[in-house]
Amino acid sequence: MRAPCEVVSRRFLPRVKSLLVGILYREYRLTQLQISSLLGISQSSVSRYLNEQRGVWSSLDDPKLIAWLRDAARRLINGEVDRNELLCEACRFIRLSRPELLKAVA
Repeated sequence: MRAPCEVVSRRFLPRVKSLLVGILYREYRLTQLQISSLLGISQSSVSRYLNEQRGVWSSLDDPKLIAWLRDAARRLINGEVDRNELLCEACRFIRLSRPELLKAVA
């Protein structure tokens, strides 16, 4: 038996990170090094997200998640939330907005 957050972190957070990296890179024009520092991941990971070598599972791509991630990116850049809390928020968002995804992997 796995906790819901464990399922989300293993299965869905890589895609969330990929989408967030894309928003920070394309919409906020941050460099890969700035993104890696902001998110606490390596520059190599940022590059892999941007080149779709990581986090490519697309079942999460919906307008509500994209809108939430845009707001999350803004809050992260403005220092309104730290990266660890942001991951917890992402987990809660997925569990509440897409409960069918958790049932599909149970």
